[in-house]
Amino acid sequence: MHIKTVLTNDVNRILGNTQFNYKVNSWLSMQATLAVDYSNTNGFKIYHAQSYSGSGSASDPDLGEIYIYTKTARILSGQYRASTRHKFWDNKFSLQTSLSANIYDYHYNTDSQYGRKMYDPNFYNINNTDPAERRAKNYIDRRRNMGASLQAVLGYKTLLYLTLTGRVDASSRLMPNHPVYAYPSGSLAFNFSDFDYVKENYKWLDDGKLRFSISRTGKEPFRSYATRSNLETQMTSGGGFAYQVTGGNPNLKIETTEDVEGGIEFSLFKRRFTFDYTYYRRRSIDQIFQPRLSYATGFILRTINGGIIESSGSEIQANIAPIRKKDFSWDITLNYTQQENIVKSMAKDLPETYDSDTWVDRGCSFGLCL
Repeated sequence: MHIKTVLTNDVNRILGNTQFNYKVNSWLSMQATLAVDYSNTNGFKIYHAQSYSGSGSASDPDLGEIYIYTKTARILSGQYRASTRHKFWDNKFSLQTSLSANIYDYHYNTDSQYGRKMYDPNFYNINNTDPAERRAKNYIDRRRNMGASLQAVLGYKTLLYLTLTGRVDASSRLMPNHPVYAYPSGSLAFNFSDFDYVKENYKWLDDGKLRFSISRTGKEPFRSYATRSNLETQMTSGGGFAYQVTGGNPNLKIETTEDVEGGIEFSLFKRRFTFDYTYYRRRSIDQIFQPRLSYATGFILRTINGGIIESSGSEIQANIAPIRKKDFSWDITLNYTQQENIVKSMAKDLPETYDSDTWVDRGCSFGLCL
């Protein structure tokens, strides 16, 4: 008895990496890593002539369909890190710095074949299809990401830690636009449980910390070759090349997210009770999304920037351990999350947006205006 529909993927993958470590002196160390990830995937999909997807229609029967593809993926990566550690002023202050750099190179190549109208419905081979109904396609996706960051952590005893970070990234997906973008971040942590007075007078307090952070991050487009309109081969009669359904955007840029977060965490009675509270605000600017367009543009979709979304919320987690014995323990964890999202603005060059069956026009949806 033959299987009506077949779907197989045969994956062969090789991973390799090498790492170098060098301790220059007591306060400076260096580390470098090189890695390669290579894989080859052979895919095979059959729709039998008697299956729903492989039968076609009464006027144009498929008589079975075959899809074959071979995909090779090669990912090269390299990372370098130099870090320092130093204490000063009677060892009351500490300073840790790190300089990091990384590079990722992605190369994907896919060769695919398609055939229909199988002569023998039970012989699964591309040569068993009508030559006039065969198609072949090649797809190449190449991209590269590079980045560098500098971080400094200044500490006072074990009480206070100030962390400052600056990072620069570059993405080939943004070329030939502005592929380089930078963003900073900072955080402050105060371990109030490490005060000598607290240790002596509040022995039931195991640890306690106040924290605050502010950051800005950048996000590249989620697809390659989005800044220009691409041509692709046509499978219909006549062949040739035509634009894809997705149009290019020569003004595409990164999506920026700004975060502000604060919180407190502590544990009591030998960690029988732990509590963690976080409040955050997030602002996303120039969000990257892919709306549908008017067909008059010649395209159906386009990757664009647009809109501002603000989010704020709180998160609470508490853990209680009523029983802790050598052979038995009982833990209770409680979580509470509250979040509010507000769309402050939409893309200026897109007065109307619809996704599937939902339309939004200048803040109105289904006749309800916000």
